[in-house]
Amino acid sequence: MKIKVNYFGRLAELAGTASEQVALPAASDSENLLKKLEERHPLLKGQISALAINGEILQKAAKLHAGDEADLFPPFAGG
Repeated sequence: MKIKVNYFGRLAELAGTASEQVALPAASDSENLLKKLEERHPLLKGQISALAINGEILQKAAKLHAGDEADLFPPFAGG
């Protein structure tokens, strides 16, 4: 299955792209996706603070489906 991945902020710089398509086995979940992305882009390791699937921020691992869209966010700062 293919998942569209969007990188925001510094993560786009670290990945070298703002978005890409990622192929995963059919029974994959969000943990599999993160592992694959960190293997593909080692600079992302430890830099992802939030992951949203189809617009919903995940609090735990979630099963993925073909055509899902993942948004990855760097650590947030502010005051």
